[in-house]
Amino acid sequence: MSPFNSLRAFFRISVWVRLAFVSVVFLPVLLLAAHVAAESSGPAPSLLEHARVIASPGVSRPERLSDRTIAQDGDYWHTQVTSAFSDAGGSVTWDLGQEAVIRSAYLQGDNNDAYILEVSSDNRTYQSLWVAPFVSSPGLRARFTHSISNAKGRYVKLTIHGGDHAYAVSEVRLSSDAQADLGSRLTEKKGIPVEDELHDRLVWFGIACAFSILFVRRKQNLWVTLGLLVPAVAATVWSASLVLELWPLGQREISLMRAIVAAIACFAILREALAAKRFAANPKVILGALGLSAIVATLTFVNLLNPQFWDHQQNKKSVVHNFDMRVYYPVAKYFRELHFDGLYLASVAAYVDDVPGTTLQSLDANEIRDLNTHYMVRVADVHDKVNAIRHRFTPERWNSFVKDMRYFRQTMGPGDYMASMHDHGGNATPFWFLIARILFYFTHAGNAVLIAGALLDPLLLGLMFYAVKRTFGWRTMLVGIVLFGANDFHMFGSNWVGATLRHDWMAYIGLGVCALATKRWWQAGTLLAMASLIRAFPAFILVSFTFPAIAWAYEFYQEQKRLPRWSEILRDQEPVVKVAKAASITVAAAVVLSSIVLGVSSWPQWWHKVNLLERDAHTNHESLRMFLSFDLTTVPTALFGDEPQMDWGRGLIHNWQSHQPLFAVLLAAAVIAVFSASSRRKLHQAAILGFILVPVVLSPANYYCHAFFLMSLVVLERERSSSGKLRIRPVTKRDAWIWAILLGLCVAQYRTVLVNDVGLHFLMSGTFMLTAFALILVLLLQRRRRAVDIEESEPEPQPEV
Repeated sequence: MSPFNSLRAFFRISVWVRLAFVSVVFLPVLLLAAHVAAESSGPAPSLLEHARVIASPGVSRPERLSDRTIAQDGDYWHTQVTSAFSDAGGSVTWDLGQEAVIRSAYLQGDNNDAYILEVSSDNRTYQSLWVAPFVSSPGLRARFTHSISNAKGRYVKLTIHGGDHAYAVSEVRLSSDAQADLGSRLTEKKGIPVEDELHDRLVWFGIACAFSILFVRRKQNLWVTLGLLVPAVAATVWSASLVLELWPLGQREISLMRAIVAAIACFAILREALAAKRFAANPKVILGALGLSAIVATLTFVNLLNPQFWDHQQNKKSVVHNFDMRVYYPVAKYFRELHFDGLYLASVAAYVDDVPGTTLQSLDANEIRDLNTHYMVRVADVHDKVNAIRHRFTPERWNSFVKDMRYFRQTMGPGDYMASMHDHGGNATPFWFLIARILFYFTHAGNAVLIAGALLDPLLLGLMFYAVKRTFGWRTMLVGIVLFGANDFHMFGSNWVGATLRHDWMAYIGLGVCALATKRWWQAGTLLAMASLIRAFPAFILVSFTFPAIAWAYEFYQEQKRLPRWSEILRDQEPVVKVAKAASITVAAAVVLSSIVLGVSSWPQWWHKVNLLERDAHTNHESLRMFLSFDLTTVPTALFGDEPQMDWGRGLIHNWQSHQPLFAVLLAAAVIAVFSASSRRKLHQAAILGFILVPVVLSPANYYCHAFFLMSLVVLERERSSSGKLRIRPVTKRDAWIWAILLGLCVAQYRTVLVNDVGLHFLMSGTFMLTAFALILVLLLQRRRRAVDIEESEPEPQPEV
């Protein structure tokens, strides 16, 4: 074949073969040329690019610090471009591999923090290399220097000083060349705030779980079921990976997690109760969804295991709730000397006696709360009272008190210690202080003692939820745990984790309701009385518990035209009589014993304290009274946009008399509604409905409203028949809606977390709570046909999952 014909044959070959030939021959050459060009036009080399990170405590994604990628100047501090420092104690240490001279440096980090670079030859003794200073312009900003001298070493460490606790760096570059242009030709990337990415992932997690719950059915093919569960599992892993990377999370992200898991639990409950029989939900999947929600809710309640407080003495995070225990530990241990009015006066005196160089006059400008009037006073105005408080103590007891307060002052720091005296002091009952006195009397304040005391709450709550599971069933327990952990009633910078016996009264209520459901009348009366003796609010549960008996007495009078005799009461209302006897004996014994140990005046003093709390309007009260007291014209019209800051003092109407008639009408309506809803129900249901009256009659603080999770016990998932046999009771549609309303309250509270104004936050939260309670009463008061009543009162036995 001639050369010409050969050439023609070559061009007739498929175009793909020709492209392949060209690629094999020329592509490597082109790639090599591109690489050489990139190296020649790329950024100046950095000593850290080939260094090894050997330590990065408290720092996420340290590899981003030397990846040649920076954020746009002014970008948000925490994005997928930056490496974030969890606190001021975080640091990154590099090993350069060999000693090197360092003459220039570049760093891009958050503007209002100072970043410190140090160098060492042995990774033990470090000398300052360069301090990247504060920058006035906001956001991520670059700093650089070409004037480093006499700096040589193998190890380089990056630490932080000052700032606003929002620490992040996108790039650190070092060079031995004093003229190196380290900030040029770096890849610039627009950062996306990691909180936004986490929000998206959490929402997709909720959607994926809802998808699996919706489409997985009972008696479905196993492989189909597993396939439909894949989105939920994948989304869980996907979200959890970012949560672990960003840990510890901010309050808004944790609140969003609460809202998401509450929504998942709500969807699962409604899916199971409302679906037609042919589309019946898989009970194992429903329990799995509730279980996952309960686990996440519990983790969010404990702040995802991130300690909330700072130990200034040890300079590290602490699990001890010293802001709470700084009040309740000394009052319990020294109640005979302090009573309800002496804590802050004695604290000032102890400060003077224990801090060298401090005089009472040097503290004159500090304000403390007068616990006898609840008004703020200056130390200068209470010299006589401060000096007199020492005379309540023996010398030995005073020295012990000074030692205990030294612990709180050192761990809290002088600033927080003095500021804590603006609080309203201990308001627990003498019976609670009696129990705490027994725990603390022979101890001294310290981390070990207070951590041991903090373990009592989870033990009591765990015992209560176990009793709920044994009494009512898995669903009731899991819904209760979700409600306990996924609400934001405990907002205000604390959830009481690390304090001692802050949830004890809630646990006693739950155990008492379980005792009522299992017909353990004496135990029920004792437990409910103990709860009432500790926080007073549970007394409404004991009152509501009597509503069925009152309704029975009224019907008896209507039929017989006379009041029932004692023998007839004992015959028909024996459980109520036994519970009342047990409660009365418990109250009498507790009052007598606490009066003997703490003093006869302890209960009158406590009553005075309660009246002071009820007299004044407090920002974090959530009740009908506070709702009516609020001037709604001050609520911003742009509530669902950018709301202005509200003045809580202007929001409250001090002329309460103008609202008393309306309050009286609503109060009477609430009492009648609770009475009507309770009168035809089982005793434990009637009892728990009494909690609705707490925010209607009184003005409880937000953290007392946390007990709303016990309202989940009004639903009957499992009960005992008249013969005593335990059986599963299918959750009715109405009961499912009751649980859904309570879970929906948790979802709605996420909106309150987005509000910056504290007064508006609690106004919204209290309004949501009162609305939820009203909806539950509407459901319970609905008229139903007698046939439906009979069907629900005698359910068919069902197998337990």
